[in-house]
Amino acid sequence: METVKRTSVHRKNIPPRPRRLREGFTLTEVLISSFLSLGVIAGALTAFVQYRQIMDTQKTLSGIQQNLRIGMTTLTRDISMAGYGLDVSDDRLRQWLTWAPITTNPQIGSGNGSDTLTLAGAYEKASSLTAASQIGDTQIIVEPDAASKFNLTNRKLIYVGECELARIVGMANNILTISTDLTSPTKGLKYAYPVGAAVELIKVYTYSVDNTFQNADFRSCLRRIDLADTSTYWFENVVTLGIEQLAVRQNGKSIDVAIRGSSTKTDMTHVDPEFGDHYHRISVSNSVYMRNL
Repeated sequence: METVKRTSVHRKNIPPRPRRLREGFTLTEVLISSFLSLGVIAGALTAFVQYRQIMDTQKTLSGIQQNLRIGMTTLTRDISMAGYGLDVSDDRLRQWLTWAPITTNPQIGSGNGSDTLTLAGAYEKASSLTAASQIGDTQIIVEPDAASKFNLTNRKLIYVGECELARIVGMANNILTISTDLTSPTKGLKYAYPVGAAVELIKVYTYSVDNTFQNADFRSCLRRIDLADTSTYWFENVVTLGIEQLAVRQNGKSIDVAIRGSSTKTDMTHVDPEFGDHYHRISVSNSVYMRNL
């Protein structure tokens, strides 16, 4: 049997065993991780801020568009109805509309840096006949609340049965004494009308931009003032807020109208290219045909 001879090796020639790695992170690793985390958080915050700015801008623009839509819809409706029930030439307009400073229908003026627009027509169904009327009648019977609808000063022009213009010359409860002529107080109806026929009130409206009531909620507004209603509070005739410009031009039987809306508050990330301030602005325009003039 062969014997294996053991060779003695000095311990100093044997490399030391590696020490067991300690658990945890070094300071360098912690700092690198912290900087990376801060970068991720900063990126997320930047994205959130940008998203918030975009959403705020979209909300602002949506509000302006909504105000413009309301204003243009109301203007378009009233312009298209101008002259309805009031088939009167301009030279006789003041004779019928004695309480209103209007010489043409429509009438375009200016005020507060914007145009004004005055329109007249049968804009309101105020009542209806409760008894049939015959040709030549100078009295008509309407609903019981006549006293709150008509008077002998600035609510005296009516359009009866969607057919003829008349003025009220006398009132007794819900019985109206009328005349269909300017010179004669006893000119009766030209046609007969059944029960339920409409009695519409001739009204005169003036559209204008008002910037005198500025506060934290709005800078300007579009108003529609009923020239016969002097007791109305100013906010009751506000069509919509945020309108700062009204431009009107007559082109034959059409009215070209443009309105400009603006934001209530400034946006420091935005500069208006025309005015150089920080308000957002949108403009819309329309051409409205006047069917009754």
